[in-house]
Amino acid sequence: MKTQFNIVAYSTQFSHLEKHLKPLYRFLNSSRCNWRRFLLLLGCGLIQTKVNSLTKEERVKVLIFDDSLFSRTRSKAVELLANVHDHTTGKYIRGFRMLTLGWSDGNTFVPLCFSLLSSHKKSSRYVEMNDGIDKRTAEYQRRKEAVKKSSETLQGLLKQALHAGVQASYVLFDSWFNFPLTILNVLEQGVHVICMLRAIPRVYYVHDEQKLNLNALYRAVRKKRGKAKMLASVIITLGTDEQGKEVLILTEEKFQEIFDKFLSSLPKYIKGLLGVSVYES
Repeated sequence: MKTQFNIVAYSTQFSHLEKHLKPLYRFLNSSRCNWRRFLLLLGCGLIQTKVNSLTKEERVKVLIFDDSLFSRTRSKAVELLANVHDHTTGKYIRGFRMLTLGWSDGNTFVPLCFSLLSSHKKSSRYVEMNDGIDKRTAEYQRRKEAVKKSSETLQGLLKQALHAGVQASYVLFDSWFNFPLTILNVLEQGVHVICMLRAIPRVYYVHDEQKLNLNALYRAVRKKRGKAKMLASVIITLGTDEQGKEVLILTEEKFQEIFDKFLSSLPKYIKGLLGVSVYES
């Protein structure tokens, strides 16, 4: 009886606030609001007004990209429903992929942008976009973006975050985004890339004037003995910029600096994203 009385008293005390909450509920349920812009401005303001004052200037700040499965296995008529790949199980599941961009300084994580992705292949989509949507609205732009490649969406989210004033030295993502063109496009925006490389047979890296794929490059590099944090480091050519200048990545000095100053302070969930445990003793 005492618990019931407390609940009734609590609900009666705040019942006069219900009329003030109705506009908030309508705002949260509105599909015409630009939620991405709202979340980006909110996160950027939180970083600039609250988090930066608690963080040293020399502390490394990063932007993190990650996608997760949004399963809708029992749905049939959901707009832009598609057959998407589940990286965890290796199977294709009916649903969507949620691409999320967040900011972190090693201790604090702030979500900034998100994008619900369908499939860029028309043959993989069960339901197409509603043609009656006004093309001037944000909901139409989100639907057009949902059928793009995830690497193109990644570049768009990164540009929006940097244009909003978010400061970061590195961009982190897993091996599903490590295509050379994606890395070069991120470098063009003035941000370095930290990612795992996926062994793709048709992707080559130039080392000692030889084009090698990742497996051949690993065999050619001399490894350190024992339980070392870094088994090996090598300078490779990933591509060329517009002036024909070679773009070099994975320099030994830069890699060692990252491990000493940054990776030691990363939370466990970011280490799991990067697979840092592979290099740790």
